[in-house]
Amino acid sequence: MSENSGSILNFYSVKQFQTIFRIYIKILTPFLIFTFVLGYMNIILFESRILEPYLNFLFIAIISSAIIIVPYFLYILFIEKKTKWILSFFIFVVIPFILTYMIFKQFFFSMMGAYFPVLFYGVYCLLLKSAIDTWLSRYYRLQAKQEAEAVKAKENIKINLPF
Repeated sequence: MSENSGSILNFYSVKQFQTIFRIYIKILTPFLIFTFVLGYMNIILFESRILEPYLNFLFIAIISSAIIIVPYFLYILFIEKKTKWILSFFIFVVIPFILTYMIFKQFFFSMMGAYFPVLFYGVYCLLLKSAIDTWLSRYYRLQAKQEAEAVKAKENIKINLPF
């Protein structure tokens, strides 16, 4: 089945992933917002490194959570044959992270450059959550349509019986 068909190959794994990923997004979003607010305050308002330990903690928490969940969602995308989503993960998240790390090596957590890969990761996760919701809604619609057709076919058989 192709990626654009809207079908789900393993419904239960995608449904379980959706449940876990929704919880993850609910936790990740405040961390991302708090990271950018503190980063803005640290760089623009204070022009010092007062909030740097807190920012380091937030970056480490976000990156640690990504290290835990990324293999799982890559596995789900792989078994569902969503190659465009896997490719876009590498383009939007991995490549910017590597490039940013190569540019800012020793100052990675204290420079503004660390914000971009984290921002891209957050946006990717939100887009993936939206796509998963769409996949499941299409699946439910298709199931409802198939059930309605089965009921209609069953009624037609009953109507066409000679006795």
